[in-house]
Amino acid sequence: MTYPAELKAVRMDSSNKSVFLDKLKELDKDSPNKNKDWWPWLLKNYNTQFSSWYLTFHKDELISFSAVQLFGDSARLCSRLWNGIRKPGLERGVILNEVSPAMLMIELQLQDYKGYNYFFSMELLNRRSHLEKFAEKLNIKLGRSFKLNEYMHQTCRDETFKCWQSTISEKPLNLPEMKLEEWRERFGR
Repeated sequence: MTYPAELKAVRMDSSNKSVFLDKLKELDKDSPNKNKDWWPWLLKNYNTQFSSWYLTFHKDELISFSAVQLFGDSARLCSRLWNGIRKPGLERGVILNEVSPAMLMIELQLQDYKGYNYFFSMELLNRRSHLEKFAEKLNIKLGRSFKLNEYMHQTCRDETFKCWQSTISEKPLNLPEMKLEEWRERFGR
């Protein structure tokens, strides 16, 4: 299955906010997704810790969404990404040179947050190779210069493993950082 050709990414505003909230309610009720614990929290906090939301539609159906979070001069793009399209047999999370709902939202986010130091992040050390491949895709598809950072970066206030994440960025990040060895010692994952 290929991604539908009729995709459109938009910024969330008063005209489409209810569609987003309805999708969150639907996911909270029915989602078998590994991130099921996100939905109740997002329903209560979608407008507290995120600067803006982006939605991708196929015709009138919401098929993907993500947010931008600000950390001083840095913008975490594609935060809380949900993608309702799954490809059968997909073994790795990145298909080079493919336009996806996330890539369409990322293009808008890059336009809207000029002047910020962009970054993307993922939990766990074993996802670092996925981030490297994602950086390669961004660089090829969008003419960027993202690279995997040497350290883990703190992306939320807690001191749990979930808040210390692998990151890719174009410039050094002005975020607390932790060496990979220390991360392994503290969290043993």
